[in-house]
Amino acid sequence: MPTIIRQYAAPASFPDTIILDLEPPIDWGGVVPDGHFRLAKTLNFTLNNRIAAGLDAQLSNGGSYEVDSQSVSVATGTALYVPAAANLPLSFMSVFRQTAGGVNQTLMGNANTSGGDSAGIGVSSGGNLVALARAGSTNYAASLPKDGGDRWEMVVGTFDNRPGAGASILRLYRPRTGSMAEVTNATLPASIATHRILGASAGTLNQSVRGALSAYWFDRVLAQATIQNMYASVKASLATSGIDI
Repeated sequence: MPTIIRQYAAPASFPDTIILDLEPPIDWGGVVPDGHFRLAKTLNFTLNNRIAAGLDAQLSNGGSYEVDSQSVSVATGTALYVPAAANLPLSFMSVFRQTAGGVNQTLMGNANTSGGDSAGIGVSSGGNLVALARAGSTNYAASLPKDGGDRWEMVVGTFDNRPGAGASILRLYRPRTGSMAEVTNATLPASIATHRILGASAGTLNQSVRGALSAYWFDRVLAQATIQNMYASVKASLATSGIDI
């Protein structure tokens, strides 16, 4: 990638880092998300929603984090979150740094096996990739085993409560391998009050995690073909940062 340097004479001054984004834009195939976050470069850049009029994210109080040119890493008990509830149906997309030994990691939403109603994607206590939902006191999980060990990975969870309680559909996709897991008889909540885009400050899946991108769609359940098409564009865009998904 070329380096562009421009000097400004005094008394020019800037309150924060200036970033010239040379990454190829993602082709969403006409299905533009409600939130899109590139988790890299500076914290302010990371928390900036790239979708016009979309809510920016925040860092949980007292949070510990590290930001580099590729990603942001949040420590155990830390979260990046959007300060608003999310209604179902919805779809979550996350690109994160998978590690063979990683467990109890929240990638998006509120993946929680205790407490109130929740829905989100993450890495379970057993080390599997999961789209997880909790309604009442019952947990539902669409689960895929990790593939390829330590690597960057993209996963998408869809939470479709339109069929009604007891018939809702929970799906998890890994487009790199064309894999899909589903639960067709789930009872999904109407909404989630906690909307994280990486990590968790509370709950059962609250361990440290590293992420590069997140996106979400309210009131939309992405089809598998749509996800595969998005994957190709996300892959090409992130490749300029040295991330191979």
